[in-house]
Amino acid sequence: EEVEEEETGRNNPKVLRRGTRRKKPRYEEEEEVSTEEVEEEEEEEEELAEDEEAEEEGEKEEEEALESEEVEEEELEGDVQEKEEEKEEEGEEEVRQVQRPL
Repeated sequence: EEVEEEETGRNNPKVLRRGTRRKKPRYEEEEEVSTEEVEEEEEEEEELAEDEEAEEEGEKEEEEALESEEVEEEELEGDVQEKEEEKEEEGEEEVRQVQRPL
């Protein structure tokens, strides 16, 4: 391993202490690895974004389906109430007709 000894001085921010040694980084190897890692990370992020997007679309479709079901149920309930009211009115008319001839 290559080791580079730090300079000592007031204006040098890299100076830690007199006699302290710091390993010299190997930028060439790190760049190659990081490029591959960055590409892999970007692909993973794209896949995650696509998955999230698909999940959001699925949730929206579910919400829309539930809303449409609720609207249909409300319409059916309204129809049932109307039919019940019509039956009640018809029943009242029959009662009136039966009572009138007497």
